[in-house]
Amino acid sequence: MFSPGAQGCDKAEVDLASKTSALWPRVLARLGLTADSSGEVVVDSFGNQVAAGGSVRARVIEVDGVALEDVRFLAFEPNPYLKTITYDGILGQNVLARFRTIVDLDSWTLWLAPRANDLASTTPARLRRWGGRFAACENAGCVKLAVSDSGERLWVRPESAAGPGPYALYLEAVDESGVTTAAPLVRVEVAAKPVAVTLDPRYRGAQAFRVVDATPFGVL
Repeated sequence: MFSPGAQGCDKAEVDLASKTSALWPRVLARLGLTADSSGEVVVDSFGNQVAAGGSVRARVIEVDGVALEDVRFLAFEPNPYLKTITYDGILGQNVLARFRTIVDLDSWTLWLAPRANDLASTTPARLRRWGGRFAACENAGCVKLAVSDSGERLWVRPESAAGPGPYALYLEAVDESGVTTAAPLVRVEVAAKPVAVTLDPRYRGAQAFRVVDATPFGVL
């Protein structure tokens, strides 16, 4: 199912609640990979906060025959109460969000289909999943977005009508003609105050960003 390199990994658990994929440290050691020192904190399946032991970025991984580029994996130990773990890590939303994902729990089947090229055309339908949570706002996702003159920072300013509680947005980078770039979607957690997102070089050609999805869940 999951093979990030010639050595390969046998299996990965699909975790719909995890924003980032992960590999156990013993798996990284087996693959000869060294994690950086990101110091990120994650929440495991028991609701415990766990400090990740850094992360690695795979140039290409393969999921059941589908090749994906530039995938980040956290390195952290699974919960010790899970005595019989037979998989090598988890696939999170940084992989799953690249597809239209359907989970059939009756047959234990995960269906992945390519997303439409024009994500913006279906943004209203995705936002309506949450009832009136984002309906009263002037802009999609209840935010105003602005890229700095240097192109190194994205400002995300929530509207007053956004409603109580934090939520997460998925943003798409576009060029001056409003055409999507090849850069991955950006996930931003929004609360009451403006958020400044530092953009890495992959987004430096972007002239603007637009909201393509939102969720009130999955925010730490």
